[in-house]
Amino acid sequence: MLKSKLFLIPMFILVCLGATHQIIFSQTPLRQMPELLSTMRAKEFCSCFFMLGKGEKYCLDSVKKGYPIFTYKLDQKNKSVIFENPIASSRAFVQNQKYGCNLE
Repeated sequence: MLKSKLFLIPMFILVCLGATHQIIFSQTPLRQMPELLSTMRAKEFCSCFFMLGKGEKYCLDSVKKGYPIFTYKLDQKNKSVIFENPIASSRAFVQNQKYGCNLE
């Protein structure tokens, strides 16, 4: 039991060092991550659903991999989708078939 506890101390230090490195040297500040995730999801889902013609379940499964909780609203009439998380919201819509989806 003592050996397993001794293993946890170096792991904790390693995680703390990694987090500190991310906070100091990251090109994308952590406060912008929810907005970035929301825009990525909206654009990816829009392209998958409207441009490629894949199903809603397929596109949603491909977009939600590894991401935290979110909600989405699909507007098939206007060919747009809105992805929201507790901090940010993003909308993507089809400009036309040639240029694909744009973010608003």
